[in-house]
Amino acid sequence: MEEYKEMQENIANYEIKHVNELVSGDIVLHPIYREDGLLLVNRYTMLTPLLISKMRLHMNNNLRVLTTDTREKFTDFINSKTFISKDFLNKLKEIVIESNKSFYSSISLEEYMSKDIKFDNKESILTTLLISMPLWNNMESYLEGNTLKIRVESAKEKLLEKIHSDKVLLSFINRIKEYDDLLLMHSINTLGISFLIGATLELTEEELVQLGIAALFCNIGFLKYDNKVFQNYINNGEEAQLQIEHIKASLDILGESDYCKQKSIFYGIYDHHEHYCGGGVPNGKQGDQISLFGKILKIAVEYDDSVGGYFANSGKISYETISMLLDNKEGFFDNNILKVFMYRSNLYKIGKPIRISINTRGEILGFTNFINYPNKPIIELKDGRIIDTYRK
Repeated sequence: MEEYKEMQENIANYEIKHVNELVSGDIVLHPIYREDGLLLVNRYTMLTPLLISKMRLHMNNNLRVLTTDTREKFTDFINSKTFISKDFLNKLKEIVIESNKSFYSSISLEEYMSKDIKFDNKESILTTLLISMPLWNNMESYLEGNTLKIRVESAKEKLLEKIHSDKVLLSFINRIKEYDDLLLMHSINTLGISFLIGATLELTEEELVQLGIAALFCNIGFLKYDNKVFQNYINNGEEAQLQIEHIKASLDILGESDYCKQKSIFYGIYDHHEHYCGGGVPNGKQGDQISLFGKILKIAVEYDDSVGGYFANSGKISYETISMLLDNKEGFFDNNILKVFMYRSNLYKIGKPIRISINTRGEILGFTNFINYPNKPIIELKDGRIIDTYRK
């Protein structure tokens, strides 16, 4: 009887909604992931119309979400530790099973569960978010070869050890978190995709750690500005002058860290808005004038900007963005890096689910021309039809 009473009390402070039922002001009680395994909405985020529109773009609108609709209920949810109640975890497990049908890699219940019970332990912010990210946890499954998988696993551990043993680097994470949660989420997503690209290029463990640091902090320069400036940058589109200024501001802030003074980190951040064809900022470099880290960060930042839909009127599904990058019509990206990444990443793997438009989902059967078009698979749709996206 007591257990039943406790369960009813816990249920009262949260509810189950479908994605298409969400409204502004709802607070999501677990992370919301994109189909590429990166973070879309962080746990305990209050939804806005923009966030809801992103969720409806990236998720099956009939998927269920656990939410609470008032600050009072959310406070009760935390204080009563409903997040570890049997009923809540059972509901969460059902959502994990539903969500896994749409993801490139499997997501576990643990990735959805709250691990930061104290909520004031800033030292665990980065670790908590990374170990809750499917792409980070399953990165080895995207790679070919045991040696490469072992190297990446070790490099991931060394990256976290480096940040948590360095008070200056750790302070950078906390300062980004306090400045804007969206900037932190973008930084962590950029880290994830940069790390995966760097791994396919067979960077050493130390190089991967340096690349991870550069990815995390390539946009830290926004901290030099009032948050309203950052929000204006997001809402009204990119401004070339602010791009130049925030790069210089990032390097100025990172000058507080001896570790970040390494050339690979410095030039990676300095070059990450340069275009491979020339004409980028701050110096209009092109081709091999751009550092390797700069080329990688250019791809990672553009990918997450596009899929994340951070800028006004932006937001594509993962397949559309990858196709856009590989088409490289403007010549902004290094084609060699893009192709090696696609060849060696197992990003599109036979037997995995895929979505090629908002309403078109299926399973990958194979490829007609993998060498030249590794992003154009043969797909069996949900209704049994088979389409070849290479010939479409």
